Amino acid sequence: MIADEVSNTVRFNLPDDYDRNSGSATIVSPGSFELYAEEGTDGGSSFSAPAKIYIPVDEQDGGGVNEARQAIYAGIPTELSGSYTGTISVKLEAEVIDSTKRRVCVLTKIGTESSGDWQRIPFDDNSCGSYMDQSGSYEVTCQFEFSSISGLTAENLTENSTKSNVYAYFFLATLNSSGADTCEEDVSSPVSDITADSVKGGAFVQFYLSSAVPDADDDTVEIDSTISPRDEQAVVHIASADNISNSYKTIAYSIGSEIGAGSFPDSYRNSIHKFYPFITSGDLTVDDLTNNTTYYFAIASVNKFLFATKLTASHGVEPKPFEELLDQQQCYLLTAGFQNPHYVLDYFRSLRDNVLLKNKFGKIFVFWYYSTAPKYAHIIKNSSILSALIRLAGYVGYFLIKYFMMVLFVTIMLTFIALWFKILRRGHARGIS
Repeated sequence: MIADEVSNTVRFNLPDDYDRNSGSATIVSPGSFELYAEEGTDGGSSFSAPAKIYIPVDEQDGGGVNEARQAIYAGIPTELSGSYTGTISVKLEAEVIDSTKRRVCVLTKIGTESSGDWQRIPFDDNSCGSYMDQSGSYEVTCQFEFSSISGLTAENLTENSTKSNVYAYFFLATLNSSGADTCEEDVSSPVSDITADSVKGGAFVQFYLSSAVPDADDDTVEIDSTISPRDEQAVVHIASADNISNSYKTIAYSIGSEIGAGSFPDSYRNSIHKFYPFITSGDLTVDDLTNNTTYYFAIASVNKFLFATKLTASHGVEPKPFEELLDQQQCYLLTAGFQNPHYVLDYFRSLRDNVLLKNKFGKIFVFWYYSTAPKYAHIIKNSSILSALIRLAGYVGYFLIKYFMMVLFVTIMLTFIALWFKILRRGHARGIS
């Protein structure tokens, strides 16, 4: 007997604050390996917009290759050794509207929506939990062996490749009249005849399997030679980070000492400080730091399969209280606006030292500035709008002062051209009259 066509449903729903550590999809044997997942449309309610789970695969038996070393955690439980090994756990939500005895069943296939046959994953009390015989919402965890997916073998995935035509369908089925314990008898016979239309209300999940690690020569992250301190933060200046395939996150590693570029991520899996949104260039603000403590940060990019680039060289930084940064840099308002070392700050400090402090009126201005500006610095620091306005003023002032002669020349030329056209228009008007 098939699942109810209208109201009983199974969905792959991620929590609102989802991150990879929610346990929504996990390799549970051998070892434990939490996976990246995407919810799909309405929890995977259609084959064309399924939920997605990304699984790293080591294409050689026994590990020890770069695929294992470039996973952000030690080794890869899913290996290719004649057939795929490993047990996957998928967390689902089931909605039951009556007291009919039901359970979640699993079908899998390799193919497309119009090709490939659905195959039943044998059911037992541990594969998708126990029976449900009351109306309400249930959290269901389904586990099954990759080796039970018919046709999924090592030959299907070559070195440095990705496979995306492996699907599972999770649905609610009722017991048949004889009380049989197999999902095969709950649906149609044979199982290969099942289509997306014959069992309603289920969740489609597409498995992406990959042995393709970021290329050591092409997919790298480069950071500038310094990291700037902030109050309980540090700013890593990323010069470039290649947009790796299926990019996911940028990772900050707190190494504890200086290291050169090129280390494997698995060697420092216990040194991961935090995951951040993936960026290709710009400033990465590393937070949750302790002031007056020295850190050595290295950076790597990671994709959805949790394969990472090799680490950058580590660079040291010592966060300091905001007041100390102000005292060190002594360009209060601009420091409050930029909140880390910047070429605009360097320029105005040079202007102060080499121009203003060289003459009487400049010294008077500097004295007045230092006596009044500090009390406004905290206000600016705590206001994103004021900080942005100060940065804008800093950029404008930097450009106007540094390029004064060019700005003056362009202004004079534009004024001359405007006057010339005005004279020409007047002469033309007189000729007509």
